[in-house]
Amino acid sequence: NNFYLLSRKDTNSPRIDFLLKMKSALVVLLLVSVIASVQAICPWDTPGATRWSSGSYAASTVINVTSGKTVIYDLTSPVRYTGIYVNNGGTLVFDNANVVMETGFIVVEAGGSFLVGSSDCPFTKKSTVTYFGDRSTTFNALGDFGYKGLISLGNVQIISGSTRYPTWTRLSATLAVNGTTITVDDSVSWIAGDKIVIASTDYNGALSERFTIVSVSGKTITLNRPATYMHWGAGYEKAEVGLLTRDILFQGDASSDQSTFGGQSFFRAGSVQIKGAEFTRMGQAGILGRYPVHYHFLGDQVGKSVYLKDSSIHDTYQRCFTIHNSNGILVDGNVAYNATGHCYFLEDGIEELNTFNNNLGILAVPGTLLPSDNEPAIFWIMNLNNTITNNAACGGTFPYWVSLPVHPIGKSATAGLGANIWPRYVPLLKWDNNVAHSAERNGVHIDDGSNPDETTSMSSYTPLQGPYTTSTAVWNTPQITAEFTRQLAYKCRQYGWWARGAALSVAYSVFVDNAAGANQPADSNIVRDSVFIGETDNYGTLKQISWAQEDGRARPVVWNKAAVIKGFESYDSTGPQFSLRNTFYNFTNDSTRRAGAFGALPHGKFILPYTNMARQTVLNGVNEWAMESNVYGADGPAYSVFQDVDGTLTGSYGSYIVSNASIVRDNSCVQKPTWGDSWPFFVCPRTENGYSFLVVGNPDVGSTDFGSTLSDHYRAWFYKLGSSAANPVTGGDTDSTIRDGYTVNAPSRNAYAIKFNHPTPPSLTFGLMHAYTGEWVVLAIPYPQTTFTLTRGYGNTPMTAVNSRADLSAMTYYYSASEQTLYVIYIEDNGATEAPRDFPENGYIGNQITIKAGCGKTCTVNNYAIPSAWVDTDDKYRAVANGCGKSVDSQYEATAYFQYKPKTHVMTYLVHHNHPAATSIQIVNKAGQVVHTTPVAQSPVRSAFVLSANWFTQLYNGEWTVVVSSAAYPAGELSGAIGCSSGSCSAPPGTSTSDPCAAISGESIVYDDKLGSIGWADWSYSIDRNLAYTGDFKCGTSSAFVTVQGGALSLNQGGCYPGSCDASKSWIKPYLSVGSLKYLQFMVRTLNGTAQLSVSINTAEDKVKATVEPVPFNYIDNYSVQENWTRVKIPLSAFGITSTMYIGRLTMTIYQQWQSYNKGITLLLDQIKFVPDYSDPISATTSTPAVAFSAKTCGGSSQTSGAVTPSPTIAPPTSTGSSTPSPSTPSPTTPSPATPAPAPVPTATRAPGIVTLVGSKSKVWKYTQTAQSTLDFTTAVPSTWTTGTAPFGFGGGAAYGTVLNNTGSDYYFSRTFTLTGSASTVTGARLRVNCNRDVTFYINGKQLTAYSGTGKTAAYWNSMLNLDPSSWKTGTNVFSAVVKAQDTATLQFDAKITIGESDVSAIQEDGGANSASTVMGSMMVAVVAVVLCLFI
Repeated sequence: NNFYLLSRKDTNSPRIDFLLKMKSALVVLLLVSVIASVQAICPWDTPGATRWSSGSYAASTVINVTSGKTVIYDLTSPVRYTGIYVNNGGTLVFDNANVVMETGFIVVEAGGSFLVGSSDCPFTKKSTVTYFGDRSTTFNALGDFGYKGLISLGNVQIISGSTRYPTWTRLSATLAVNGTTITVDDSVSWIAGDKIVIASTDYNGALSERFTIVSVSGKTITLNRPATYMHWGAGYEKAEVGLLTRDILFQGDASSDQSTFGGQSFFRAGSVQIKGAEFTRMGQAGILGRYPVHYHFLGDQVGKSVYLKDSSIHDTYQRCFTIHNSNGILVDGNVAYNATGHCYFLEDGIEELNTFNNNLGILAVPGTLLPSDNEPAIFWIMNLNNTITNNAACGGTFPYWVSLPVHPIGKSATAGLGANIWPRYVPLLKWDNNVAHSAERNGVHIDDGSNPDETTSMSSYTPLQGPYTTSTAVWNTPQITAEFTRQLAYKCRQYGWWARGAALSVAYSVFVDNAAGANQPADSNIVRDSVFIGETDNYGTLKQISWAQEDGRARPVVWNKAAVIKGFESYDSTGPQFSLRNTFYNFTNDSTRRAGAFGALPHGKFILPYTNMARQTVLNGVNEWAMESNVYGADGPAYSVFQDVDGTLTGSYGSYIVSNASIVRDNSCVQKPTWGDSWPFFVCPRTENGYSFLVVGNPDVGSTDFGSTLSDHYRAWFYKLGSSAANPVTGGDTDSTIRDGYTVNAPSRNAYAIKFNHPTPPSLTFGLMHAYTGEWVVLAIPYPQTTFTLTRGYGNTPMTAVNSRADLSAMTYYYSASEQTLYVIYIEDNGATEAPRDFPENGYIGNQITIKAGCGKTCTVNNYAIPSAWVDTDDKYRAVANGCGKSVDSQYEATAYFQYKPKTHVMTYLVHHNHPAATSIQIVNKAGQVVHTTPVAQSPVRSAFVLSANWFTQLYNGEWTVVVSSAAYPAGELSGAIGCSSGSCSAPPGTSTSDPCAAISGESIVYDDKLGSIGWADWSYSIDRNLAYTGDFKCGTSSAFVTVQGGALSLNQGGCYPGSCDASKSWIKPYLSVGSLKYLQFMVRTLNGTAQLSVSINTAEDKVKATVEPVPFNYIDNYSVQENWTRVKIPLSAFGITSTMYIGRLTMTIYQQWQSYNKGITLLLDQIKFVPDYSDPISATTSTPAVAFSAKTCGGSSQTSGAVTPSPTIAPPTSTGSSTPSPSTPSPTTPSPATPAPAPVPTATRAPGIVTLVGSKSKVWKYTQTAQSTLDFTTAVPSTWTTGTAPFGFGGGAAYGTVLNNTGSDYYFSRTFTLTGSASTVTGARLRVNCNRDVTFYINGKQLTAYSGTGKTAAYWNSMLNLDPSSWKTGTNVFSAVVKAQDTATLQFDAKITIGESDVSAIQEDGGANSASTVMGSMMVAVVAVVLCLFI
């Protein structure tokens, strides 16, 4: 086909340009062989076709191209026709000549065709189609599709072969005012007489200008007139230059400008291919569906080559290009200019899998069709399951407006379509390398979603994994990150980037010369690896309002030239917003206005949460922070707190930027004069408490409205207890009138009072948002003496009163009549413990407290005095971790603060560090055992856990260290000893010295090697159990082995009442009479981790059916149930049981809070019995003081503040501006950042196993698997294994384990062998891999090997990796690997362990050795451990 085109001397095609460069001899030779066999038949050469000029087609009539006919339209002078129908089976073809057509309409019926060239034989001349008509016309094509334009249900091909490329490019040098010559990035094939548009590079898209080309020489273009405005052509801000002229022209008639009733192109069915066409004076203002180019209800066109390419649409009265209920459309290389209303337009939100690539849009002015058209967008996007790449948008209110409905709206909704399409939750398909500039508001605006009535309102985009069926199915699926990459936004009057939602990430982007660079409101969002530039040399053209100019520069905010400019701005409420590895230039204060690399929303009604943060910040001569005074009396600036995670913003890691409010700062904070105005800002150092985000609400505001106008600002005041410093809080509103909610940042682990300027509302709610487990705050509320009902949690669990504020707990409250104060404490027990997306996400209140007072509207306390200061009685511990602790030359440091509550044995900790690549934080004891770990180590790290008695003793004796690991040092890079930092710390209390196996007078046995003899029977459900397990026991010869899978160990007595038993039925025993029995007592341990217990008792008469859950620590000798035996002793009074009752059933299981099943937890139970009071002596408390905190320093001084400055990692957007070729990437005026570094070798959560070999027969007597909490394991019990090789696995006894679905993370596999005895060696070890596809191993952070089993999916592909264990000898030996596979896989580890002669007492894997008898003889044991190989 190429050679056929060449024979026609068509040299305008780029393909032909290439062929002409070939040597003539080759061309001739190929022509001889090819032309004879392959020739494309051009549409105008169709055999049997008739020519229009030869027919009888009268002017001012309706013409029909009937079935079976092909008519070549060949008129070169205008004749006006009323209209043209192309009937089913008919074809209308434009001759390859300079044809001219005037008609009221062209209607292509189903089965008809309209061809202006074809993909094989493009049109190479010039054609003009002019549509005439006005609004008075009553004709309606095909009954519904209107008039004045092309309406098609058939096949349309409009393919130009003379399109000049590129369709758009960029200036390579600035065009000054009055300039008449431009240079551009690309050599162009444009010609004299072509019309072009040069985009504005100022804050006003209307400063774009249209020119006519006088001449072209390579990359230099001479214009027909001087430029009115300056158009910048350097750095990131290079004006786009778009070609408007095409050789195939469709236009409305001259009257269209007056009537705004232009032409339309409406494609309802069939195939549509348009390339290289021009559309102008198109669109019919105010009429739905009448757009310049409209692909309407074409349905699924994926893979069917339906497109609009390399075309221009300009000077339109309604829209540019619309896709409506059509999928798979390609929109590429087009230029649009001067549209009314939204330009590129996705209509209902049902449109998916379309591609907008390399398009240019310049200037959109307000329209009237939809309410949102009054704030027009260049790109109006209603569904992000589309590809948006390499586009540039200039002007409009929003160059890009992503307005997502809940479900599709408009005609799609009317037709009953889209019920399972959720645009606000569907994942982003692709957004990359787009440019937005010269916006009246925001460059990219993801907010204000579309409603069914076509209005818009505030909305969030929260991408979810799906499936997208029912609302329940959608909302119960996990969030997935939407990654927007390489966005360039400049000269926007408000924000370069505004994206409201959750799990949104914008990366490798550039924000220049905006009022604010980026703000991502609402939930957990991140901006990373990007560049922010406050101001450049692009000073603009001073054609704006005079008070928006200063020092020869146009300012972004029209009404206020002193408005603060900011780079990264954080938002009030929820959050957090996170800045990671961003670089900032040119944010400096001047005589007129202030500037800051960071700032916060100045007019937020709610508080800016303390979880907003920055890490690895690069500053280049900038003012770090800028913030306005309170705007409109808003709370946002007044109580803002912003975290500097690693010190790269403030110079001290773990510090906070805070406002002037006394509640958020103390005397350790340092004021920064350049950061604020009349409202100063401070830097506060890291502390042991951190901050909490208090939320107080008035749920019954409608009935207790004590002030209903927005001018009633100061609705409440917060105070630290013991302080008279008032902190007025305006409060937020949910109905724009009544202030019904209050939020405030405040140091955690403290107490605060709230006062009102009206009676205290009788109904209040209180909680902490973004709280971590163990975090607490006390709230004191003024109330007169009255009745109170308090509940906690969404289940409204009743709370009870106590007698002092010192007795407060999570489920109690205290009212002080003398102080007229109600005290409540909120303790978070369901909060976050880690950050799965590298930053904290817990933006909800876990167990909200609800207060209802009986005083109604008269809850007045006159002359209320703030109560005395709160005394925190918790013990304080601290550690400073650095490289010295691990003998590592590290530049990083961590400071860990620990708070231990002796009354509850809960340890909470807060760790600040400045390590950019930390992978975990662990607490490790002197024996090297990991006590607690947080696998995702984004700073600051907060967590909590219950200390067992032995852990408490280890902590007190200084046997714990905190260890920070990294990819480079997986065994730990930073380490520091933990010591008491509060002067004195509580000593561990004494413990029971009673023998738990000893008989107690009057006891009643439930289980002791077997079920008790008084009629106990096993009625258990949903558990694996062995009530005669001899593998481990505390007393006697066996224990009860129980693996909980959501069920319980249920023991039923099933007897008869004493005195009524049938003597002939001796197997029916009398019920157990409580009588003098006072306690339920038993021994318990786990085989895999820590568990909380739930215990229930039913009385025989069903008078009581009570549960104690979780069993409180004070009923457990060891405080918690772990992998060592402990006694549990629960008073029967805790169940409400009295001495007159009979026991019928005892049920024991794992406490299951919320939805988190503790499935797979294995318990061993022994000596279950009911006992009376008995002598239970307690050992004396130690008199030795706790080991004090002492920081180990490096080089004589501790690194207590220093920030580590990272290198920026950003690839700026490439500014593709044309179809062929692409313009080069613009060079910034500031230093060009580097390409992002490759991702580090992955690390993952560890799941260790335990195998112990003990005894003369070397029998495997114990095996456990400690798994990630998200995994579902059952535990194999190899109690019958003997010396030799025995396989075992997980998941219902499966030979090779249970293969889970993809969790998106790697599997960390580790085995540690401790061999005792000089004769012990490991003689062989290997890995067996069973995979469907690829698998890769990493050992100590380095890739060991990779196996490829791709394509072998019919059966498992097996391979062995033999390891060299020759160095594994007596002592501790570690093998570990990070394993990842592309498909389902399992991993099997074999270790041949030779046990030496009689000096060996135990072989142990990842666990504590137990005493054992002497090993007899030399034996070979192979332990086969099957683990899961999770795939990514």
